[in-house]
Amino acid sequence: MLAVFTVIVEIPVAPVAPVAPVAPVANGRFWILERSGEGAVGRLYIQAGSVEIRIMDIALLPELRNRGLGSRMLQVILAAATQQGIEVSLHVEPDNPAQRLYQRLGFKLAEERGAHHFLVWQAGREL
Repeated sequence: MLAVFTVIVEIPVAPVAPVAPVAPVANGRFWILERSGEGAVGRLYIQAGSVEIRIMDIALLPELRNRGLGSRMLQVILAAATQQGIEVSLHVEPDNPAQRLYQRLGFKLAEERGAHHFLVWQAGREL
């Protein structure tokens, strides 16, 4: 997936029906990520459909944050979305420090949904 990471476990995920009235999202993928033989250092769970890639979960160990690794993970996803002409979306808590990363990469607040912000990145923006 990324030159920085090795996928040590890939678990197929069954398609889920979205909560919002949009086309069903299929092609769920869940990866546990390893870096340079350090063992598991993070995880990534996405649902990829015909109109969007939804980031369901993305996480790195705390000691590996703020080193550009999350940016690289997201840039791979954004590049895939650009190639397909689709958007990328995710939910994040308003006080999550990752908000700065998402804003820097061009995600925009689409809606406040309860305790979370729903952010969307539109294909075609600069990476």
